[in-house]
Amino acid sequence: MDRMSYHRQETIEESGESYKNLEMLAHDIKSPVTTILNYADMILATKKKMLDKDNLDMAAAIHKSCIRLLDILDRSLVISRYGRGSVTPRKSRENLSVLLGEIGAEFGLLVEMRGRVLRIELEDEIPEVPVDRTMLMRAVYNLLENAVKYTREGGVISLWAGKGLGAGSDRIFIKVTDDGPGIPHEEQDKIFERHYRSLNVTHINGTGLGLHFARAVAEAHGGQLELFCGHGGGSSFVMTLPL
Repeated sequence: MDRMSYHRQETIEESGESYKNLEMLAHDIKSPVTTILNYADMILATKKKMLDKDNLDMAAAIHKSCIRLLDILDRSLVISRYGRGSVTPRKSRENLSVLLGEIGAEFGLLVEMRGRVLRIELEDEIPEVPVDRTMLMRAVYNLLENAVKYTREGGVISLWAGKGLGAGSDRIFIKVTDDGPGIPHEEQDKIFERHYRSLNVTHINGTGLGLHFARAVAEAHGGQLELFCGHGGGSSFVMTLPL
């Protein structure tokens, strides 16, 4: 084995070991968090008549924070798996309206705190879609996080999903639109590259991995992620997924 091949193999083994360690850490953290979550469930289910509103609100906040922490752990494992070059979806049939509604509800508060407006439009009777729930949620989160970053204060971000005009189509579309500065035409083919960041937003914190990961997720599901920019600014990212 030559030095380069040996180094590559060593890197792969180190990456696998890091992922294994992360899985062990996630498991160790999940156990006590799940216990806290279960106790919060019991309080909310059986103690409502004994607690005042403030204490109930605190129990609900603990419950919500535990769920969020478990979700963060799951998404961290997805990102780590992706970093090892593995973007293989573990699919199950998901109600996309419910899934995107959950994402929108969580992001609504973040958007409001930052002085933006989030509009959610989901077509009626969206069919269930075979997706990796955690992976898709992370991809949509990335698109929304970008939209929040690059939209001016007072601006509007929209999340839309449906079959659009293709009523007989075997595809579902998810679209995230912002009214930020847009992306220069000469850079539009580059923004999905790993670590690439548009030159007109270098003053905004970011790693340049979000769009790259989101497109990888779409393609791993047999779909695609495309960018559409208006002449006066603003960007729309449209993810297509097969049914």
